Amino acid sequence: VRSGVVTDITHLPIREEIVDWVLIPNIVEHVNEPEAMFLEACRVLKKGGRAFVFAPHVREEHQPPYDYFRYTRYGLRHLFEKAGFEVQSITPASGIFDVLSKTTMLALDFLPPMKKKIFGLLFEKWVKPALWRYDSFYQQHPVNTAKECPMAYLAFLRKP
Repeated sequence: VRSGVVTDITHLPIREEIVDWVLIPNIVEHVNEPEAMFLEACRVLKKGGRAFVFAPHVREEHQPPYDYFRYTRYGLRHLFEKAGFEVQSITPASGIFDVLSKTTMLALDFLPPMKKKIFGLLFEKWVKPALWRYDSFYQQHPVNTAKECPMAYLAFLRKP
């Protein structure tokens, strides 16, 4: 299959079971029929073919009006399995401290320019590096290990 084809991701102009890999990077939230997208991805994969999905979980609304959904790992698993995939893994791409860092940076955009500059410099120099360190060390809640708040999920799938 040639790259550079622009088409509707829910109706790919590709024969069934012809591709080895399907990559769905950072577009799940922009497809208004995600079930159809995953069904189509599974349709074009060969048996034993693999898929990789990067799906944001915490993010500002962007690219209006084409920003539709955010999913938990459980919602993603439901969509993948319903489409016919075997889920190999769905893992958080980061933790709560990365979310705090990114959402703080987004919040700075709401400040007047001078305040944004001052707080932005302080944040970049002192707070952001600490949050990133915390994110690498404290990914799991100390009491409720099922609790998580990642920026995104990484999913590896296989067509049985």
